[in-house]
Amino acid sequence: SGCWLPWNFLTAAGTEVRQVSIEEAAEWLVTVLKEEPEDIRDNVDGKQMGRPLAVDSAVRWMTSFESSRSKYGPATPFVVASEDRFLSHCCVRFGETQLYPDEVVSAWGVVYTIPQERQKGWAKACVRAATDFALKQPGIKRVVLLVADRNLEARKFYESLGFTPSSHTLLNNDIPMTFWTAQLGIGNEPES
Repeated sequence: SGCWLPWNFLTAAGTEVRQVSIEEAAEWLVTVLKEEPEDIRDNVDGKQMGRPLAVDSAVRWMTSFESSRSKYGPATPFVVASEDRFLSHCCVRFGETQLYPDEVVSAWGVVYTIPQERQKGWAKACVRAATDFALKQPGIKRVVLLVADRNLEARKFYESLGFTPSSHTLLNNDIPMTFWTAQLGIGNEPES
């Protein structure tokens, strides 16, 4: 699992992980995801940002999310950036889910790296920063995410970061998904 890195760290010369506004993240995501095939877009957002993709629907989705099983507040987006160019993204939000009814949990998602920058560690840096940020929030003991069952690459990726699949599954816009979790006490405590 490894240690979680501080969220304001340099990943390589001139490249850093930083927090950005929902509007900045939504605009970038919509622009880059429009270039991807439909199955990639669906794996990234589970169709939650609407179809066709539009900045206003992405902003709405990132501002609040409520379903029959959970309710989350606004997303806190993180990007890996090289100067003013975004390379990778993920976001984290806090709320309640029926899976863990007695605790506030952190959920994150929309992990995406532009094709020409993949396999360079940017998504890992972004996810580690978001998870570190989440686990440092008062009362947060667990990070929850949904992974499309058909997305074997994502499943390997999250496992390499210390996440484990749960027995909880659902259909998200007709896409079979499994909840994965990471929690304090399994070797991923945030650095002080």
